[in-house]
Amino acid sequence: MSEETFNLLILIIVAGGLATYVWRALGVYAAQKLNPNGELFHWLGCVATAIVAALCVKLALAPPDILKETLLVTRLGAYAAGIAVYYTLSNAPAGVAAAFATMIAVEEVVRPIF
Repeated sequence: MSEETFNLLILIIVAGGLATYVWRALGVYAAQKLNPNGELFHWLGCVATAIVAALCVKLALAPPDILKETLLVTRLGAYAAGIAVYYTLSNAPAGVAAAFATMIAVEEVVRPIF
């Protein structure tokens, strides 16, 4: 490796590090002044919840690819089962498992009847 190539490599590493760590340092400085119980964090939590809810509704009402083959009733029933188990047990993995099991059960048992 030539000296010119080595110097260029060092320059790239230093510039990349500065570009990254300057913003991290500014983030740490700014975070010290934020109140985690304040209105900004409450608003951010609400926005994040709204985005997740919108994605769930989109998956239920306008499903992609293979989910289009399932019935709307199946998808809504799976959502209802998942939400019920989640709120009953306060356990997200159990809610996901219940939704999955409901969808499989309805698709494999009920749908062939219709």
